[in-house]
Amino acid sequence: MSEPSIELPMLDGPAWAKARDAVHAYARVIGKIRGAVAYRQKHWWHLPLRTFARGLTTGTVHVPWGGLEIRLDLLDGHATMMSSDGRAKRLLLTNLSARALATHFVARLAGWGVIVDVDPDEFDDTTLPADCIEQMRALWRATLWVDTVLNRLRAEQRNETSPVYLWPHHFDLSMLWFSGRKVPGTDPFNEEQADEQMNFGFAFGDTSHPDPYFYITAYPLPDGLSEIELPDFASWRQDDWTGIFAAYDDIRTLNRPSLSVIDLMRSALATGESLME
Repeated sequence: MSEPSIELPMLDGPAWAKARDAVHAYARVIGKIRGAVAYRQKHWWHLPLRTFARGLTTGTVHVPWGGLEIRLDLLDGHATMMSSDGRAKRLLLTNLSARALATHFVARLAGWGVIVDVDPDEFDDTTLPADCIEQMRALWRATLWVDTVLNRLRAEQRNETSPVYLWPHHFDLSMLWFSGRKVPGTDPFNEEQADEQMNFGFAFGDTSHPDPYFYITAYPLPDGLSEIELPDFASWRQDDWTGIFAAYDDIRTLNRPSLSVIDLMRSALATGESLME
């Protein structure tokens, strides 16, 4: 895998945290709308967002009269809702709260004849400050790089995988890999617990670790996975979740960050697959 021609940005500091929290809040809004309209899919795949060339999107969501899509443009700081018949609503995100974004879009959808079960008061007043645009763009550059790495890993697999999705609730990009076997003793129709799987992802920070990081987990956790040999930038974590942890800031400064991450994922996948057999 060749290294993508992208300079990985620093993702730290108060301004970065404000931009991250705002994009997270906006992603939750459009993810909630998508989940209220889209057809239900296995593994809850009707809930997450996808990337497009400038940010995050719901993708096309089908409605009785056609299709609609909502995009968060993380380069120029706009949210746009558009329909297959040419209608559109575009909003500037700076100084716009998540609650206000939801209010505007839910009302516009009602005007388009689409009633969604989304209460704008579910969202708070988290807002993108006008002086945090550059930090939002840095978040997008990092997101695109992670998306590239995960899609390369996905392209190498013959087993079933999920697409690379962004999950609005936890605000992480991830890809699921399935062994093709059922977990012994579980209901084979229980989509949450029936399938052996590994999860490869990237979180932008959370309450347990506020800075961005890669993670690799497995379900059910096979004996011996914790004994895998790890590079210096990765470690085995066993607190609020169990799996492999690698801080973005440690990877960003490596000579070949993309190859380093994907080699770690390949090694974990090969080991996990062999232990699951």
